[in-house]
Amino acid sequence: MIQDINEASNDKKYPIGMRLARGDRVYRYAKAGGTLNTDLGAKNALTQHVSFTTIHSNALVGATEIVIDVAGTDGVNGDGVIAANELEGGTVVVYPHSDNSFTRGIVRNTATTGAGPMTLTLDAPIPVALTAASMHAECMASLYLNVKTLTSTTTSVVGVPTVAATVGQYLWLQTWGPCWIAPQAEVSVGNNNRRVVFRHDGSIDEDDVADANVSKGQIAGFVLANAPGGGQGAPFIMLWLAP
Repeated sequence: MIQDINEASNDKKYPIGMRLARGDRVYRYAKAGGTLNTDLGAKNALTQHVSFTTIHSNALVGATEIVIDVAGTDGVNGDGVIAANELEGGTVVVYPHSDNSFTRGIVRNTATTGAGPMTLTLDAPIPVALTAASMHAECMASLYLNVKTLTSTTTSVVGVPTVAATVGQYLWLQTWGPCWIAPQAEVSVGNNNRRVVFRHDGSIDEDDVADANVSKGQIAGFVLANAPGGGQGAPFIMLWLAP
């Protein structure tokens, strides 16, 4: 049953998103949506499963189940199809409008085969009563459900693969701690050049607001150690994703 940190498996051994800590390093269990490159950050390839939608049924304060409406354009393929428990480990945000919005983790969900209601089981009770049709919600699946090595400017890195996995395999991603990721030439070069960001391809670059390739980029962490004499070296970085 045990899956080593540096092993890819064709079989799911743990819940998606499971956290594992070893010393200064933290890992999350994930599923590869394509061939993963261990030199580059792996990205969440999914968009939201359900866009802004109505609450389907009334719910009392303290309920741990809510029902939302799924549109025919929702789901991974935009066809309203969402498998049972596909949203396990995901997140829902609910907008009561008259009260503060709230988020909850998704424990499981019922299946949909097109437009229609879907029941979400939540990881904690809801703080306000929900009214059908007049309140709204949105939800996403686990950010570790479909990770890919991508060249994209609209997706975010969620971890660094510990092993070269292929589509459909399960693996651990490092999300925190001392790490190495393929650097651009300017990383850690020059005075006080420590902060690094992800480029569109999952490599890291210096945080240069004057460079359109990295301006507003996702923070990856900071440089831990240069080579003797101050050269770039590896460089080793402190990865800052999910602690």
